[in-house]
Amino acid sequence: MAHSIRINLTDSYRIKIEKSFEFKNSIFKEVYTAAKANLLEILNDAENSSAKTEIVNNSFNNIICFAGERGQGKSSSMISFLTALIEKNTSNDEKFFNEEKIKRVNFSTIELIDPSLFKGEETLLEIILAKMFSKFKCNLENRSNINIQDDHRRQLVNLFQEVFNNLRYINNRESIYTEDSLDALIKLSTSSNLKESFEKLVDKYLEVMSIGDNKYLIIAIDDFDLNTDGVHDMLEDIRRFLITKNIILFIACKLEQLKEAVEANIYSEYLAQVKGNSQILFNVVDEKEIKRKAVKYVDKLIPDSRRINLPDVSRLDLKKILEKKNSGFQNANTLVLETLYDRLSLFLKKEDYQESIFLKANLRSLISLLVRLNKIEYFYKNNSLKHYEAVIEFKNYIRDFLLDFLDLDQIDLILQSDINLLNFRVIQTLRLYFYSEIPNEITNIKNYNLIQNSDVYGVFFNIETQILDDDVNYDWFQSFKLLYIVRQLLYRIELSQVSDSFELDIFNQSDLINTKFIRDVLPKDEKRRSRDNFRFTEKVDNLEIFEIISNLNDIDKSILAAFIVNLGQFRESFRALNHNIFDVSLENVSTLQFSLFSFFSAPYSLLHKLTNNYSIKDNSDLKKNHKIWIESKFYYLFNNVDFVMNFYDEFIKSYKGLSKDKQFKDLSYYDILKVLLNEGLKKAFKNLNDKYSYLDLSIEDYYEAFPYAKIFVEEDNADLKRIINHIYEEQSGDKIVRSMSLTPGGINEIESVNNIDALKSLIQFLKNRKHVSFERKTLEKYVRDVDSDLRNIIMETKHFNSLFKSGGNKQAVFNRDRLIIELEKLLAKNG
Repeated sequence: MAHSIRINLTDSYRIKIEKSFEFKNSIFKEVYTAAKANLLEILNDAENSSAKTEIVNNSFNNIICFAGERGQGKSSSMISFLTALIEKNTSNDEKFFNEEKIKRVNFSTIELIDPSLFKGEETLLEIILAKMFSKFKCNLENRSNINIQDDHRRQLVNLFQEVFNNLRYINNRESIYTEDSLDALIKLSTSSNLKESFEKLVDKYLEVMSIGDNKYLIIAIDDFDLNTDGVHDMLEDIRRFLITKNIILFIACKLEQLKEAVEANIYSEYLAQVKGNSQILFNVVDEKEIKRKAVKYVDKLIPDSRRINLPDVSRLDLKKILEKKNSGFQNANTLVLETLYDRLSLFLKKEDYQESIFLKANLRSLISLLVRLNKIEYFYKNNSLKHYEAVIEFKNYIRDFLLDFLDLDQIDLILQSDINLLNFRVIQTLRLYFYSEIPNEITNIKNYNLIQNSDVYGVFFNIETQILDDDVNYDWFQSFKLLYIVRQLLYRIELSQVSDSFELDIFNQSDLINTKFIRDVLPKDEKRRSRDNFRFTEKVDNLEIFEIISNLNDIDKSILAAFIVNLGQFRESFRALNHNIFDVSLENVSTLQFSLFSFFSAPYSLLHKLTNNYSIKDNSDLKKNHKIWIESKFYYLFNNVDFVMNFYDEFIKSYKGLSKDKQFKDLSYYDILKVLLNEGLKKAFKNLNDKYSYLDLSIEDYYEAFPYAKIFVEEDNADLKRIINHIYEEQSGDKIVRSMSLTPGGINEIESVNNIDALKSLIQFLKNRKHVSFERKTLEKYVRDVDSDLRNIIMETKHFNSLFKSGGNKQAVFNRDRLIIELEKLLAKNG
């Protein structure tokens, strides 16, 4: 049976106390079991030790330590175990404590001790003494134990007085020397027996305050390590006075912080000996020696066998954290991701080998997140204002949460960014950590408007496919991506609230992912023509592009426009321009960029340009349909980098499955698009639903959100078919037709090169190099920046790979002169 924890989301900030009958199914089951094993060991040691001898010789230890990070459940599990132990004989619940040795022991306790509340002057022993006396006094006043005899009561009060006086003399030794000599000696001899007098007090206390013969006082100390200034003094109190047979200590702390506090105290003591001169100190004492002393001190007082480490949140099965109908939560990761999507329409992807960034924190943070989300109504209730307010609240939470992973300046830079600067700022920040994964053509921009969503998605995709989950920057990367997703989500919601959203939704003009990072999404046809992204510069029926679009009816214009990423001259180096290449007059356009995936990411972006250029006269239906689109879940999903990555993978799989059909190969490009936007999309949605059931994607909902897709699939328009097929057949532009052939055959096996200038530039680059040979990665980076398709010919064909040789440093290298000769042959072939 899976372990679980039930959290009352209306009362989640209190420590959750579990009953003993809940232990067997609790996420802390192993913690409780280990605590019981330690308890039995302490009881056995106390019973078998010979009086005080073994205790004095440090062979006895009575500490059980609940160790873990902040918010990991230390306090909850410690107090739950303590409470169950105290109530074991009064509860009718199923028994957790079945052992006879535990059954016959009577356990008493005092109020929980929280050192973080100390004012700075109290000692741990003073606090314990005060809490013991307070409980005794309360018992007398409430007459909860009427069997206390007067002489026992007087004896207990006298012992309290004796221990208190001893403490006072120890803590104020200077006053002793102002008294009469004989009185001072008497007091000194008495105070030196403080440990013995305290043990007598505890014995009498247990005799008076509890029934039975076999009795122990449990002292529980929570957040032991938070009072950093007093940690060492508290540990000394434990070592000197509390390691005794009639006391059991429960301690909840973060051991690393405990050791650091002890280390700081040792350092201060050494520093005092050299009168505060740290330079002298480190000439005399090795810093590592100070660390070793601290570790040794803590390890001796709290041995490893008495430490119970709390489980990581990521390993817990949180079966019942949220009450929700038809819920099938299996683990914490699924719970968090599903709840984020249900409450905020915020999608985050999951992988079998990765965990959500939210699970990298602690149980308290996870509960805090779920409490916030529980207060938010589901997004599908179609109240965009509430949705916006909910995401704003989540943004404020995420700002605090991510401080464990990101700098505050980085967080505010993205969350508070103007939407027009967002992509630019994201790229500039990413290149500080992942410089080699980002092409210069994207980072060396002059106009921030020219960085599109597809560029950012491509960069994220490229980094994610290369970074490992144990990489030092992995958590930073996932956190930063989350920031970007949240900021994009806020913009989408803001847009959905304005009345004329159609006029403002121009920022979205881009492909789904920059194809520089994902090449050949759909395999090329037998003529090596691209099926997913290509350029067109010719005429159709002797008509210019503007005339082609103008002659279509409004619906066909809308369908064609959904496939077009941009209109106008488009070169790989366009980001180095000072002007925006997309701000062109439609009448002057001679080139268009056609992309299948633009149909998903930005189906209305080009339509805005068409209406501004009066190609579409009546845009009332267009605006109405656009409003439906931006209020649908698909608008949010296709503008979410995590969803786009998942969609790409599944859409490619569906295409591969469909392409195996022989009839599919005989279809025109227009008909292939129709199959892909029907059967292909259905298969992709099904696969995504299998992985993320809460997405509930359907082709019907997609068609409802974007009705032009349904019209395109269900109707057969001869004019539109002829135009799309012609654009596909006559695709051209600054594109090199790639050859991925692995069969040898020399330069003649390589297809034509259209970008002759890029090839000439590469040859000149090589001729200007002084070194005869150089590493492959040097060449690859240069060629990639000049032209991505030229990079594929040079780096991936069999012919050019034969020019590689192994250098002395075992790096693949090129011979410059041989490479120049082969490139000049290629230039001559295409001259």
